[in-house]
Amino acid sequence: MVKKFISLVHEERAKKADNPEQTKKFISETANDLYQEVAKVAEEARDCYEKGSTKEFSDEEFKRLMFMDGCFVVYFIHFMVTDDSEQLEMKNDDIYFVESDLFLMENHLPFLVLRTLMSSAYASDDEWREV
Repeated sequence: MVKKFISLVHEERAKKADNPEQTKKFISETANDLYQEVAKVAEEARDCYEKGSTKEFSDEEFKRLMFMDGCFVVYFIHFMVTDDSEQLEMKNDDIYFVESDLFLMENHLPFLVLRTLMSSAYASDDEWREV
């Protein structure tokens, strides 16, 4: 299967400069707090990958990738399950491609990262588990 729209934790993403406006769209004003929570689990998250497969990323780069990609996935899932996909400001084709790409093995994020972000972003465990 070939990626059509997104690439998570991928060499190309690490080399490209992020668009600051896009970054603002995907994270809230509590970004620093969320980043610190992801940073706490980054080493354990790195252990979820095949040994040596993430060595090209420094610890800081890896934390940043986990944070940015995790925020995007949580943001995307939130708007899809709340039936508020208009907020994504994406065409239906693009939404389909993102959904497809999220299931590609090379795009998988450790659940630990997603759980950390969701439990930090939502008021209660019950609230984020509904998502």
